[in-house]
Amino acid sequence: MKTQKYWNSITPALLLLVSSMLYACGSMDETYEQFLEGGEKIYVAKADSIKILPGRNRVELSWLLLGDPKVSRYKVYWNNKQDFIENQVTKTDGIDTVRLEIKDLVEGSHTFQIFTFDSNGNSSVKAEVAGRAYGEHYENSLLNATMSKQLRKGEDWNIIWNKNQPEGLAVMEIEYQNTDDQLVRTRFSNFSDTTKLKKFPLKGTYQFRSGFLPDSLALDTFYVKYEQIKTN
Repeated sequence: MKTQKYWNSITPALLLLVSSMLYACGSMDETYEQFLEGGEKIYVAKADSIKILPGRNRVELSWLLLGDPKVSRYKVYWNNKQDFIENQVTKTDGIDTVRLEIKDLVEGSHTFQIFTFDSNGNSSVKAEVAGRAYGEHYENSLLNATMSKQLRKGEDWNIIWNKNQPEGLAVMEIEYQNTDDQLVRTRFSNFSDTTKLKKFPLKGTYQFRSGFLPDSLALDTFYVKYEQIKTN
């Protein structure tokens, strides 16, 4: 009698549990069928090994297309997808490199999203890279190279530079009128302790400016305004 009562009490609960499981499985099958209704999703190869080079209100993106002959175009978004560039690509059988210059960027950080497509409109998954464009704000923050002393040696004027210079200093430009009344322009990137201005006139004047790279791979050089120096 006790056994009969036990089974009578659990049978409704067991039936309810089984019914719930069957309903859940049915719902999952319906969802799965809806998911596959449009067929299997096809993805093309995404942009690989992305690089970004900073410049003056611009950047250059480059990436690799690895062995997917279906890729026929790409689309690059930035500014929260408010701006984009779309171009065709000609794919070879090997590894291809795509390079894209994006101009007229506001100074600051930017995130770029790259999608590739085949001729049927199938896309890759998103590939993303962040970089920075530089401009007037960066350039106005730069300071000229500094010198420790200047002195004359015969016909020449010698500038002795400080050992510690501002970060990013990449090039120096100097202009002066020599004793032959010729305009001399000197530009150098291999820095030494001393720069010699040959045939420099007594109590002459020269001007110089420094050029900086915000990054070792930057596309553009940023310059300080010319500073004029009058000698004794």
